[in-house]
Amino acid sequence: MAEAIQGFNARKLKEAELEKAKYYKFRLNEVFKRVSVDAMVALIAEVAVYDRMKAEKEEMERKQTAETSTKELLTLSHAPEGPGNTLANLMRGTGGIDERRWKKEQAMKDEAWSNRPYLLLDVRSEDLYREQHIKTALNFPLIRLSRSITWETQEMTSFIQKNKGEKIIVVYDEDETLSHRVATTFVQRGYENIFILSGGLALMRDRYKRCGILTSPEKGSTFTEEQIQAMKKRLDKFDFASVLTKCMGAIEKQQPVRRCRSEHSLKSSRSNFHLN
Repeated sequence: MAEAIQGFNARKLKEAELEKAKYYKFRLNEVFKRVSVDAMVALIAEVAVYDRMKAEKEEMERKQTAETSTKELLTLSHAPEGPGNTLANLMRGTGGIDERRWKKEQAMKDEAWSNRPYLLLDVRSEDLYREQHIKTALNFPLIRLSRSITWETQEMTSFIQKNKGEKIIVVYDEDETLSHRVATTFVQRGYENIFILSGGLALMRDRYKRCGILTSPEKGSTFTEEQIQAMKKRLDKFDFASVLTKCMGAIEKQQPVRRCRSEHSLKSSRSNFHLN
């Protein structure tokens, strides 16, 4: 029995070493942290469950307020005409209700991003992003870093603040080639909650391709219940609850990587933290 266990452990160790050589590109003096694809999928799945529950709740509230909105329209149809409140303006989409609805939807969109525990950035070119990317990921091509101003996206600004400890920004590309450069630059520009996806899109594709986690613009960015369950089932071999707990604990307790102001400090500020 002991020999069988020893043989199993040796095989698993060899598989891990082969995977490390194939997908990972560890470098000396990394100033950012790392997150494994399994921990990232666990976090994506958990947020997807929350998003679905929230969407269902909002749909119920929308149906409940439909009658109130109808009464408001009828009231406005008998009110004195004025800018922004005539029934004709409302029908044309220029009245007050539509403006309020737009502001509410925009506020909800901003709140949705600010409440997420992670921001996932695909740092490849826009063309490659359109071909295939991880669901919920936004495109942040490497070339954007060359801008002197407005190089940050609107979503990024809610994740710096400066650097909320309970939020992380994860960058990835096909094979870690570009993500190293982007993550290092982010740290140099003041971001402290930066992670790269270990193994990149290549490893994510090999492990989770059949779980619906990869998409293209025409396929959308939301998860079905079947896809969420497929991710959790695939994660069962890694103990989904344990992986998620470790992931959330690391986000809450992460130690910031201080801003590097010189080549000397860049070399001395090492972070070997790897979220498994």
